[in-house]
Amino acid sequence: MKTALVGDYSVPEFDKTIMTNLLVSIVDLNIVRQEYKIIGVRNADQEIYRVIGATTDNQYNNAYEELDDMGLVDDLQESDREKNGYDAIFSLNLEGDD
Repeated sequence: MKTALVGDYSVPEFDKTIMTNLLVSIVDLNIVRQEYKIIGVRNADQEIYRVIGATTDNQYNNAYEELDDMGLVDDLQESDREKNGYDAIFSLNLEGDD
């Protein structure tokens, strides 16, 4: 798997856990965007600050599971389509249990 930061967005504390738990190589953003499956990760401001690219379904599933285990939520799980080229976009679960 490959990853890159996007722009100048703030990097949340949980990013250290992502980098520790996922076996990723840091590369140029354009290289990541060429991968088979693309995962975006949002910060607290809901900006996609990190992009993760998976070469295979197995890599994608492993990354998906790790991010889910961290308590992040896939904003696209209710959707059948990609959003802006992403297969999943993870963020903190900001919805409280009302």
